[in-house]
Amino acid sequence: MSRRIRSLPVSVGRGVLLLLFLTLGFTSPAHAQVGKGTASFTAWNLLKTLSMENSIAGKTTDISIHVIGDAEVAAELSSKVGETIGSATLKHVDSGYGLPSSPPDVIYIGNPDEYMIDSEKLRSLVDYARDNKVISVTYEPILIYKGVTLGIGAQESGTAKFMLNLQASKDQGLNWNKAFIKLAETI
Repeated sequence: MSRRIRSLPVSVGRGVLLLLFLTLGFTSPAHAQVGKGTASFTAWNLLKTLSMENSIAGKTTDISIHVIGDAEVAAELSSKVGETIGSATLKHVDSGYGLPSSPPDVIYIGNPDEYMIDSEKLRSLVDYARDNKVISVTYEPILIYKGVTLGIGAQESGTAKFMLNLQASKDQGLNWNKAFIKLAETI
């Protein structure tokens, strides 16, 4: 004895498909496909993005960057020492696994997993950046939502994805170029 399955009206079928699509998470946020770029990709995009922050672009002094947990990015940025960023010059790059003793202009977080797991470590970094007017940067979108200033990630297409935390920027007294604000995903 065979059973006959009754078909659903087309409108119900579409609704079920839409519900399945939404339930299974196929409508992921725009940043879901963002990951870590190569060291040269990260360094190049970081330096170009810093020139879009008006106080750095107009600064006639030296810029220093501290890289946390990513020796390759630190080495690539070190090879750029002497290059101009707006009117400023990249003068110093150092690296380590914690916050530096004296504040740099920028901190790049190359090991974001530690900061996603340890909320106290993340809070310390965000407070340090705010209190010392340091631009904090990572490729991990979740950290941008949690107070890191700037995200520079690689999309699957190989292009850069920029994410900007406007509240963190305001807290740090940053003044981003309006064209960059339009380009970036603002949070």
